[in-house]
Amino acid sequence: MFYIYKFTKFCKYNQDKTPFTGKIKRGKKLLKVKKEGYKTYNIALSKSIEGAFWGNIILGGTLGSLTDFASGAAWAYAPSSFQVELIKDGMSLKEFQESTALKKFAMIHMSDISIELASNNGPYLSSLIELAKLEGSEEDIDLIRKNIEASNGDQVAFGNLMTKVLSI
Repeated sequence: MFYIYKFTKFCKYNQDKTPFTGKIKRGKKLLKVKKEGYKTYNIALSKSIEGAFWGNIILGGTLGSLTDFASGAAWAYAPSSFQVELIKDGMSLKEFQESTALKKFAMIHMSDISIELASNNGPYLSSLIELAKLEGSEEDIDLIRKNIEASNGDQVAFGNLMTKVLSI
């Protein structure tokens, strides 16, 4: 599963849906992403000066900028969004890497794979079959075709459906 986190200044923590948008308290240096059944993922947070701070110096002078600096409003987390893929408990690093490679390939080349499904042949389809550890049989091609249809054009959904093939 892909978990996409976008952090702004005005939302809540502890949601189980993705994408998740949440507020980070000022001064926080580490963000822990936890989900039952998965390994905890730690993100080191860094900050940069907020663009509005420079506007306050120009428009508000020293007083406005000092207030922003003292309150912490002059700083913003950078980057402001993260993409995190959690590793299932008990999953080996090799399995995780294989699953991630399959998912990324399927997502990036979904259009090419769809086109090649018309002839049941082509370099993208062949690579997908190899990454998914399939044999290339008619059943396998039909499974890929069904996953394309079930994803309704959503590349992330297609990537997720293809990773389930590895566990069959």
